[in-house]
Amino acid sequence: MFALIFSVLYIAVQIYEYIFMAYIILGFFPIDENNFFVKMIRSVCEPLYRNLLRFLPPLRFGMMDFSPIYVFVFLYIVEYILRRLAQMF
Repeated sequence: MFALIFSVLYIAVQIYEYIFMAYIILGFFPIDENNFFVKMIRSVCEPLYRNLLRFLPPLRFGMMDFSPIYVFVFLYIVEYILRRLAQMF
């Protein structure tokens, strides 16, 4: 039972990674901010991203901002923990 719960959470984190990738790609293009999908993606991704940036310094080299790497590292750690918990049960 617990293995199933951890597996579902693991899949949810993977889906979140894809949504966050879309969030990053949206930042490269001038897209209408009032679009439903843009609002949805931003409302899902901004809270985690902004909270991590509160505690970690910006990771910028020239004009490129590599700060989203923090989110991917955090999500990878969460995935690893969930995978290990699913294997334990």
